[in-house]
Amino acid sequence: MRDDNNDNRREFLRLKLDLPVDLRRICREGAVPERDWLSGQMVEIGGGGARLLCPVELGQGDVLCIRFTIPDTHEMIKAYARVVGMCGGDDGICVKFVELSETERGMILRYAFREQIRRYKGYTMEAESKSIKRSGHDESGSDN
Repeated sequence: MRDDNNDNRREFLRLKLDLPVDLRRICREGAVPERDWLSGQMVEIGGGGARLLCPVELGQGDVLCIRFTIPDTHEMIKAYARVVGMCGGDDGICVKFVELSETERGMILRYAFREQIRRYKGYTMEAESKSIKRSGHDESGSDN
């Protein structure tokens, strides 16, 4: 039997990263929207949301406008996101994108897949190199 209500399953791949992000709170119950952009750090991203480190206290339900540049493409993404929870002991917040074009979501997903492949290739090449050194063989296959 399939459990469609499993909150632990993600709809999209998530990628750990360290990326500067500008953010501005635009909606908080009983508060005036922020006028200035703040600098934060994105530490995880996926097609459905992100995890951010933020310099100000935010609460669940707050709506943010966030903007960041996808590495390698230099394309600016601007999205609206709702704070869905606090995560980690590092002032991290989890946000869900509530307004993001499919074009921009595709850019995020393509970057995440490319980066996962790049990291995997780097990991396997490093492991292979260590294996060769341990076995005493050089890359030509000779034992000399």
